[in-house]
Amino acid sequence: MLNRLRHVIVFIILVCLQVVTSHAQSTPDPATRLTYLTEEFKPYNYTENNSQTGLAVDLLKKAWMEINVTPPPLHFLPWTRAYEMLESEKNIVLFSMLRTPERENLFKWAGPIALSTTFFYAKADSPINIQSFTDAQGLSVGIVKGYASEGLLAKKSHIVRIKSLKSVQACINMLISSRVDLISLEARTFNKAIRERGLDPDNFKTVWKVSEMRSYYAFSKDVPDTLVDRFQKAIDRVRSSSAYEDLVRRYLH
Repeated sequence: MLNRLRHVIVFIILVCLQVVTSHAQSTPDPATRLTYLTEEFKPYNYTENNSQTGLAVDLLKKAWMEINVTPPPLHFLPWTRAYEMLESEKNIVLFSMLRTPERENLFKWAGPIALSTTFFYAKADSPINIQSFTDAQGLSVGIVKGYASEGLLAKKSHIVRIKSLKSVQACINMLISSRVDLISLEARTFNKAIRERGLDPDNFKTVWKVSEMRSYYAFSKDVPDTLVDRFQKAIDRVRSSSAYEDLVRRYLH
């Protein structure tokens, strides 16, 4: 009788374990229910030879490995559209996003990804010489709509005339054709963009440092703090390892 009771107890325990395991397997990790958005923005996130790559993309992939998540799809969209989705929809992650004071309380954050420096660029033969921001009085500046520099320069609209454009390449085209006096772009992105076009870097000059900020992964406000914290801890582990230094050497040097 005692042995039979033991068998029954063991059977019940095994059944319960199977139910728990089955439930765990059928419940997807919350990280996989997020929609991951980014844009074409070398060297941080971009597509090349049908592959999604860049410092921010590879750092995210390593973070997924740290939290044992099967990589969900990444969606490349125009920045303005992706930003609107982050503001209006649930379970959204957008990167690479500069963490400005204006954006701080709009989203939740994990990172940083890297330090980004934004400059004013002019044509090399331009007489423009800026020693202080007031020297830019009356000049037209091309910026990518929705980028952090748009918000920063909007505060200086009494000094510069802002022209919002749809892409990095559109900014460069406007500068080359002298339809704007300056463009405001992140340094590494500008350098990558002109090299891709086969343009001579000597045809341009840096005239003013607009900002220096760190980029992050931005989460919509509805994403649970516990999930954002999981990402933060995973990113911290990757950034403290040699793997992050390898990514920096590969993409930023």
